[in-house]
Formats: sequence, C-alpha cells, structure tokens
Amino acid sequence: MSEEIQANLDGLIARRRQVATEAITLKSKLDAIDAMIVALIPSDKAVGSVTVTTGKKMKVTVKRGLLYDTKALKAIDPESPEAKDKDIVALFVTKTSQAFDPKAFEALKKSNPRAYQWVAKLVVTKASKASVTIRMP
Repeated sequence: MSEEIQANLDGLIARRRQVATEAITLKSKLDAIDAMIVALIPSDKAVGSVTVTTGKKMKVTVKRGLLYDTKALKAIDPESPEAKDKDIVALFVTKTSQAFDPKAFEALKKSNPRAYQWVAKLVVTKASKASVTIRMP
C-alpha cells in the first residue's frame, strides 16, 4: 500500500473515531433531553403511550413499558407443584425454545393471583426506557 493511501486511511480512521465519540456524546445528550420530556408528560400507567400537542402544534408521544428479568425462572424445579400449574406453564411460549411471555404474566394477575404471586417472586420488573416521538406540523 502506498504512503499516500496509508496516510489517507489513517486520516479517515482518526476522523471516524472523532465522529463516533461525538455521536456517543450527542446520544447521551438526546437521552437526557428525552428523559426531561418524559418527566414533563406524566402517566398513571407503567405501560402505554401518551400523546400531547405542544403550543407549536407538534405532537409528542411518550411510550412506556416494562422490562422483565426472568433468570430466576430457569431454576424452577420441573417436579414442583407450581411448575405443573397450567397458568404458570402458559407463561412460556414453546416453539424451538422457551421464551417468557410478558402478556401472559400480566394476565395472570387477574386470572390466577396465587400463581402470579408465586411467579412474581422470581421475575424482576423494571421500567424500560421510555421512547419519545415528535411529529412536526
């Protein structure tokens, strides 16, 4: 490779590194602004969306959700009575592998509170990052 090409490549790589660093900084700033927007648009629900219109006729939608940490569920003894409960079994979607079904978990609150309480001890929920969508007029 010629010295000219090596110099160009070195320059492009240095510029790319600089732009990547700037992008990380800008992403952090965007995340901070989004968090402020989310704080200004309250909701009484942990899950769902709220849309408001600003004074300049922009529509702002904030979507909130939950994240589920289900690692503890993998430790369930398959021979335990709880593991044989049809409502608890329904939490897992079985295709080629098992995956936790958050909708079934939330539905369990109403359909089988006893099973829900047992599973809830093993599932850690926390708020997911809220998303912000802004539509210009």
